[in-house]
Amino acid sequence: MDVGKIIVGEPQRPVRDHRIDQSQAWRAMAWFTLLFVCVGLVDIGLVLPTANVATPVGRFATFAGLATGLPLLTIGAIGFLMSGIGARSPAVVRSAVGLCALLALGELVGVTLMLIASSPAFAATPPAAQGAMRQAMARALVFYGVFGGAVVVACVTGLRASRGAVET
Repeated sequence: MDVGKIIVGEPQRPVRDHRIDQSQAWRAMAWFTLLFVCVGLVDIGLVLPTANVATPVGRFATFAGLATGLPLLTIGAIGFLMSGIGARSPAVVRSAVGLCALLALGELVGVTLMLIASSPAFAATPPAAQGAMRQAMARALVFYGVFGGAVVVACVTGLRASRGAVET
């Protein structure tokens, strides 16, 4: 029996060394996650042209609708931060922390404006439609809370990583 043969008559193939350049992988992830940020911004941008801020219900709907773009924005911002930490790139980490901080501030403003607009909106809405408004408000509050919390945790992680407190 010939040791160099796997199947009768087939020569053994040499073993190749498949190494992945991690810096290229993290760079690709950074661009990919920035795409998520852009799509989230487009998603939020699609709400604004249809915004009717002249009426209380329109203001409430606009600020509640802005929460729909948060998942993509948050995934993109946190992924961008992870790519910076993984690539050990201080510039990307600082940029991602700035993006996360800006996103957290935007979410705080959004939820505040939505809560301010909710009282007049409920007063102007017929009782039959108030149940749907309550559902929209609950969903928006959950989105603002969950994704706002995730962004705050990402900011803290990014700040710790920029100081060398996070090991990769």
